[in-house]
Amino acid sequence: MRKGKYLFDPKKIGGMTLAVVYPGLHISNTIISFHVIMFVIGFVTFPLFWPLFWMLIYQNLGAIILLISSSILKPILMLIGKKFAVSPASVKNRR
Repeated sequence: MRKGKYLFDPKKIGGMTLAVVYPGLHISNTIISFHVIMFVIGFVTFPLFWPLFWMLIYQNLGAIILLISSSILKPILMLIGKKFAVSPASVKNRR
């Protein structure tokens, strides 16, 4: 392009004009995705290497184990309870 005039016929290019119009789009996409990846990696790995995080876990280990075990045992206990509550013997003995 010289002084606003193309050296070729732009109509002959076809769909290639869209690929060349926004070259900064690819650059900005790369920069933003790099920052997002670094933020996620930092957000995930920072607590793993931070001693205060592990101290808080060890101090509350009993509560964490209780929470996890109760969430695992609840469906099992509900299944056993439903078996006993709706069994033929329990339905026959109801008053």
